[in-house]
Amino acid sequence: MQWSQLRQRVQELFAESVKGRVELRSTGYRHAHDGEGRYWITVDGEEIVNIPRWYNWVLGPDYVLQPNAAKEFADYAALFAKGDFGNALLQYLSLSIDDVLHSDNVVVQALGMLDRRVGKRRLIAFDSKCSHPLVRLFYRLRCDAEDIAVSDHIATIGSLNPRHPIWPGSASKEEKNEKRRLGAERLDAAKKTRKRRPLLARLHRGEFTKDELDTDVAAAIHAGFEQVDDRDTMLAVLRLIESKSKLLKSAIHARGVVELCKNATRWLRPIDQWMPKTHNPNRQFFSLARHLLAIYDVPLFMDQAWLRGTALQQAWFILIGQGKNIQTADNLPVPLTKKMAHHFLEAPAAYSIEAAFRWGQTIVLGGDRRLADAIRETRLVEDFRDNDFWLSVIRFFVRNPMLDPVHIQPIVDYLWNQRYEPRIAFVERGIARELGPEQPNLSMRGRTVHSLLRAVDEWHRRLGRETAGGRLQWHKSAIRDFKFIEGSEQAKNMKVWRIRELLSGQELIAEGRRMSHCVASYANSCHKGICSIWSMEVEADDGIEPLVTIEVNHKRKEMCQVRGKRNRLPTDKEKDILRRWATKEQLVATILAR
Repeated sequence: MQWSQLRQRVQELFAESVKGRVELRSTGYRHAHDGEGRYWITVDGEEIVNIPRWYNWVLGPDYVLQPNAAKEFADYAALFAKGDFGNALLQYLSLSIDDVLHSDNVVVQALGMLDRRVGKRRLIAFDSKCSHPLVRLFYRLRCDAEDIAVSDHIATIGSLNPRHPIWPGSASKEEKNEKRRLGAERLDAAKKTRKRRPLLARLHRGEFTKDELDTDVAAAIHAGFEQVDDRDTMLAVLRLIESKSKLLKSAIHARGVVELCKNATRWLRPIDQWMPKTHNPNRQFFSLARHLLAIYDVPLFMDQAWLRGTALQQAWFILIGQGKNIQTADNLPVPLTKKMAHHFLEAPAAYSIEAAFRWGQTIVLGGDRRLADAIRETRLVEDFRDNDFWLSVIRFFVRNPMLDPVHIQPIVDYLWNQRYEPRIAFVERGIARELGPEQPNLSMRGRTVHSLLRAVDEWHRRLGRETAGGRLQWHKSAIRDFKFIEGSEQAKNMKVWRIRELLSGQELIAEGRRMSHCVASYANSCHKGICSIWSMEVEADDGIEPLVTIEVNHKRKEMCQVRGKRNRLPTDKEKDILRRWATKEQLVATILAR
């Protein structure tokens, strides 16, 4: 999941009393090594938590160890490296509120203090005395915002200054000396295992065990030597690649090279004839894999078969490279039609191989990139059971293009829960039994967007999650309403075209009813400022006629949806009026060219 989406979903769960005051931020350093960058958290614009590389945070500026030495103290300090912080946010989104409040993960528990699912009673009952300072800080922030009395031991913002990280206790002189000794030992070990050229020869001779290696690159190459029969050929290949490219500088590419070496009997060309034309390691690997194993074009996303995939996916890569149809491959997760197989190969480069199958299905069934991207964020790219049912779900989404994509993941989660998740029910006092799923034979037949969203809202309320947004209101956007007068008094054919913004959940509901589509599902997105919804009407002497509903994405300032009654597409005349508005307000309107 992209960072922007992850941050948005986490901050959406914050209570209204603290929403906008606490922000999660991230940056990566250009041209830096993998993982370098930082996360930080601000309260009212003030930075209170800084999470850069290991040693800067865990031990502070006056005590520097190598990153691996600092890892020993990470659990004690309950703080995270850059990747682990993102994983903590994903974990937070996947847990029930009870699990969040009792989590051993400091970031997860701290975010729970801001969660709108935590009510006043839970806050009053929560004992924060033994909690990490970050948890206590967010607890106090929430209690202050909601006028809940707290004791004086709670942390303040100043106590979490990123230059002076808080420790649960101060270390003794002996403990500090031991930390320095461990750091020195690890530094010595690093000198033996981080220089790639001599490392290759030493790994080839078997001088290191797996436990003695302190870099992921060394571990990947060591695993490669353990898995091949001809270690001498492997050494020669790795030396050649090390001399020509950057592919042995990162663990992910080193693993890919090892996987290619394990398939050396299938190579179509000598490896010494390969010459990279770029310094970008991703493009270098793209070039190497196709030089060795492909005659025909192979899509970029298929490189993941070697970088993090399975032997089965590697076989698919080779089959495509030989010019054969992916339909003929073994053990595909879903059956593909000829058109689906064609669109599978055209999936975006950022997609996983699993997501590419859903891309092929979505495009063939009439969906677009926006729908495919939303489906990509659901569990449908992880589990491919009941293909016919989920195809009917995708068709449902395609038939309702005015459904806000933010609802697609909750709908999928709801359908999944109803069909597959077992229930726990008390059959007698104190006796609970596991029952089957609530609706194991659930189907999409006869369902409407409104009935499905009501069912999802009811399910969420039972889980203590979200509420419906019919009473929401929001401020007008910076985009102005539009009016265009056509015709003349002399000809007595004047018409007035108007485009106006809808500014409440009730207005969206009314628009959806008169246009017979599901624009009401956009209430939460409009309230959060993600997009705005507009209605175009034309007035003549016989009255006012509603024409189309328009969605405008605020970040891109782009007109991304235009639908009339029952989701019909706009007419040429309507497109002409919309282009006039887009020109006046400087909106991107590529959708009108379709």
